[in-house]
Parts: sequence; C-alpha cells; structure tokens
Amino acid sequence: MSRNIPFTLRPSNADEIPALFPIHRAAFSPLVEQLGGLDEDVWRNGFIADLVPAETSIVEVDGQTAGWFHVGRTSDEWFLHEVVVTPALQGRGLGTRSADLERGSHQPGSLAL
Repeated sequence: MSRNIPFTLRPSNADEIPALFPIHRAAFSPLVEQLGGLDEDVWRNGFIADLVPAETSIVEVDGQTAGWFHVGRTSDEWFLHEVVVTPALQGRGLGTRSADLERGSHQPGSLAL
C-alpha cells in the first residue's frame, strides 16, 4: 500500500461541512459503538456545529474529499483539533503529510502548531 498518495489541501466552506459527516461517521463509528452509540441526528448536528469552516482544510485525493484537517487558534498558538481520513485511505500517511503541509503554512516563530 503506497504511502505517497498525491493529495491537495484546500480551505473548506460552510456549505460542504454537512457533506463531511459520512466520512466522520465511517471513521468514528467503531469508537461510538464501543461507547454505547449515539442518536444519528444528535451526532450529525453536533458534528456540524463543532466543525468551524475557517479552521478546516479539506484533504482531496483524485479530486474527491478524503478527509479534513481542523486546527484551532488561541492568541499565541495553533492547536490540532482533529485529522480525519476516510477509512479506505487510512494508514497511508495522508494525516501526517497534511499536518506537515499545514504547519508549513503558518508564519515561523509567530505561532506554534
């Protein structure tokens, strides 16, 4: 399995956040089930409310959404909220490589990621 899958990282927009939920569900369903499950509507609505478009970059592979990278910011640092990759592409370095790319997009010395 290749760890050098070409990908792009681009800003998200509010209109596409709901469409990310199926990837979120696929990635987190085993954990959610292990914890006793969640009502699907409650889970989806919480996901949509929590994912901030201005802090989220979309990971694309072959023009298709493969996941996202969500960072937050305080006055003096960036922090990683989550990296989610569709299960079919997990374990191939997309999360690590997108984090490296995102880290490189911030001003060195001004904010830590």
